[in-house]
Amino acid sequence: MYRQVLVSPCYRRYQHILWRVSPDEALQEYELNTVTYGVNCAPYLALQVLRCIAEQDCRDSPFVCEALSYCTYIDDICVGGDMVEEAIALQADLIRVLRRSGMDLKKWASNTVELLATVPPEDRACELLSLDDSSLSETKVLGMQWSPREDTFAYTFHPSPIMNTKRGMLSCVARMFDPLGLLSPVIFFAKQLLQRVWHAGLSWDEQLPPEIADLWNKFVSDFPNLQHVSIARYVGTHRGVQYSLCGFCDASSAG
Repeated sequence: MYRQVLVSPCYRRYQHILWRVSPDEALQEYELNTVTYGVNCAPYLALQVLRCIAEQDCRDSPFVCEALSYCTYIDDICVGGDMVEEAIALQADLIRVLRRSGMDLKKWASNTVELLATVPPEDRACELLSLDDSSLSETKVLGMQWSPREDTFAYTFHPSPIMNTKRGMLSCVARMFDPLGLLSPVIFFAKQLLQRVWHAGLSWDEQLPPEIADLWNKFVSDFPNLQHVSIARYVGTHRGVQYSLCGFCDASSAG
């Protein structure tokens, strides 16, 4: 996607690279004309181009405009339809609009075979899709995946050494990837333990008190069991049905 976004000529002089095929050759200097990887503004520029496409090139495709404006994360578009026919029509419109800007959509995934029927096998995604940043997935304790075939969310666990310090607890809790909050009751317990550590006035690398360390070690040892949890992505029924959702809460410090 980045390579399809042109940089204004007045800024290209800041994107120079040196290159040679072998150490025996003289260095050659090149100027990059498109957005390149590793530049801190690259994600912003790419998203801004998508927003411009949504505003200027989607006047006849309101659903594509909505998908590009509100259902896009960097270069991933997560969108669908209430009916298969709607999803197929949206797919065709997305392909048509983005192709006009030189962007071909790849890594298609769907819970319906009809939508994938017109997609070449090489353009389809793998069986399990990671919902967290793949470049950072190994640094996370907990990652999230979507299985298109089963249409369920699942979690992956990356083992990490147990550190019985405030620094170790905070590092572990910060690497739990749960964007939808489906595991909030579990993660809340870890945050509650971390709160107790703060109240105890411990320094960053001071060992945890035995009563907190025992609970923390038990929590971390049980954490891999979340790999066996499978949650349906869609819970609903046909159109026209009304739901009443009641929420109850209190001011308890224990959640």
